[in-house]
Amino acid sequence: MAYDPNLKLLKQSVKQWCRNYQIAIILAVCLVLILPKGLQWTLFYVGSILFLTMKIADMVNYLKPRQKIAPNGKCVFITGCDTGFGHLLAKELHKEGFEVFAGCLFPEGNGAKELQNYSSYSIHIIPLDVTSEDSLSKAYQYVANRVKDKGLWAVVNNAGINVGGEVLWIEMDVIQKIFEVNTLGVIRVTKKFLPLLCESKGRLVTVASTAGRVAVGVLAAYSSSKHAVIGFCNSLRQEMYPFGVEVVTIEPLGYRTDMVRTGVTNLQRTWDSAPPDVKALFPEDYFEAKLRLQSEKFDKLFDKVEPINKAVLITGCDSGFGHHLVKRLDSRGYQVFACCLFPDGEGAVELRNSCSDRLHVLGLDVTDDDSVKEAVTYVEQNLGNSDFWAIVNNAGIYRGNNAELSSMEDYKYTMEVNAFGLARVTKAFLPLLRQFKGRVVNLTSLAGKLTGPHITPYTMSKHAAKAFSECLAQEMETWGIKVISVEPEFFRTAMTNSKAIGMHLKKTFQDLNP
Repeated sequence: MAYDPNLKLLKQSVKQWCRNYQIAIILAVCLVLILPKGLQWTLFYVGSILFLTMKIADMVNYLKPRQKIAPNGKCVFITGCDTGFGHLLAKELHKEGFEVFAGCLFPEGNGAKELQNYSSYSIHIIPLDVTSEDSLSKAYQYVANRVKDKGLWAVVNNAGINVGGEVLWIEMDVIQKIFEVNTLGVIRVTKKFLPLLCESKGRLVTVASTAGRVAVGVLAAYSSSKHAVIGFCNSLRQEMYPFGVEVVTIEPLGYRTDMVRTGVTNLQRTWDSAPPDVKALFPEDYFEAKLRLQSEKFDKLFDKVEPINKAVLITGCDSGFGHHLVKRLDSRGYQVFACCLFPDGEGAVELRNSCSDRLHVLGLDVTDDDSVKEAVTYVEQNLGNSDFWAIVNNAGIYRGNNAELSSMEDYKYTMEVNAFGLARVTKAFLPLLRQFKGRVVNLTSLAGKLTGPHITPYTMSKHAAKAFSECLAQEMETWGIKVISVEPEFFRTAMTNSKAIGMHLKKTFQDLNP
């Protein structure tokens, strides 16, 4: 019988569905066919408790720390390693212990030489033009010969180009070139290396773009090429499921890479090459205004902040994001006021030992008005010659369960820290920020935009924090104060520690009214 991957996929899906819902199916059969009516409601309640327990177990399992991948003997092939993401990824994976095959368009260029000097034994520099079948075949042969015993663990499709221009004036050969690299190049590399990935049950990672989800004016060619890539990967993901090959797309926004740096120059080039009759369709100063707007956007993107004489206050620095941000900003040269709930605790002690003399560690409970006032006084007295450049409202807690099982204390305390605490700190420091035209950065959460079960108090508090940030942003425009909300998803922090969440859920069940 011929192999039918779709049939196999269907069987696996049915088997997975049955495994997930087998308890529910058994209970349903018992209710309908076996038990007398008097026992059906009893079993219904028992079944409901079991179902809820399973769902909570799934959530705790999702939050469990992931094991770090052991890089020993794992080989990764990356395209577009001359500069940008590919170049940095090659270095990072080498540093972690992977064997890296770095495809470079210019194998004698500065980027390739830098990688070669970075490591002469575990980074292989491979000449690669993703638009050339011959070049790709040679690269494949080189990699295949060296991964025979180990297998190819991953392929990263990173090579890409971008040339801006409106559809009316950009030349057709430029559009074709963009698709040749960004879309057909990805397909070409993928088709060539898929057999190796199927053998190793590896993974295919493709660097697409946010422009592959959202159309962007002046980037019609680039945006459509990335839409095509995401569509290709979404289809391929389903096809590769039976083979155990993972297909992942990464969709970054604007980063300071060479592709972005040359954006304005390329835009000018496409306009200059446009036919005169096309240019005549636009107002006389149209392109100059368009170019000025794009230049301003790029200037903001590449505007590097000098940390000298700039002070930042961060709340919730005992652990997690706040703790790491303190170290990062201190290493960059900022004067940091690290606010810890436990100023003599392990996290605060580590910050004092690992950071420079510029660092100030102070106690702060964001739920206490007096504590916040003391923090303001401390900062004013120790600011010195620095500008009060920013506050980062990072302090937050996770408490509660679903809407019914969460106690009113869960609701109140979660709101007190995540929403009122953020507002309390912001209000207290706004007069100081106004003097220096600083900025407010609020760590909200993806849960402040989306909703989900079993985290009702937390979701409610983050929606409130998000709304506060958006209102404040409009109010502070007059004063030149920027207000930004950062909305992370799940990360491995003390807040998402599975043991702590499990203990809280257990206590919640113990406290339930029988």
